Amino acid sequence: MARLRRAWPAARSTARSTTSPRRRCRSLRRPCVACATTGLARDPGLPELPTLQELNLIPGGYTMTYWYGMFVPTRTPAPVVARLRSEFAAMMAEPKMQEQIRGMSLVPSAFKAEEFGTHLAAEAAMWKGIISAARIEMP
Repeated sequence: MARLRRAWPAARSTARSTTSPRRRCRSLRRPCVACATTGLARDPGLPELPTLQELNLIPGGYTMTYWYGMFVPTRTPAPVVARLRSEFAAMMAEPKMQEQIRGMSLVPSAFKAEEFGTHLAAEAAMWKGIISAARIEMP
């Protein structure tokens, strides 16, 4: 990660396929019912489902999303990074791309370049705490 310091806006997503209000559970013979989503905000595709944060069921709050990011090696020339950022942002803004992302039960959004480093640091800290609390050790 130390060699991949330059990055550009990434797409954030909340899975809808695992939170559909009436989805068939493979381990059960009856439908499962979702009670909440794990994102920061309600999923536009499932506006009736609150977030876990709204329900206030977990002390200290709870948010879990996943995201995709683009990285380049540290020594990538600035003009190349700027072009990649620009092309990626243009691609993500295209209606056809937005439709394809939503078709995969994802909610597209993009980080601003300056937000990405802050987000990475927060994610690393969160997972470090979870790993530590669970006493997970790498072989």
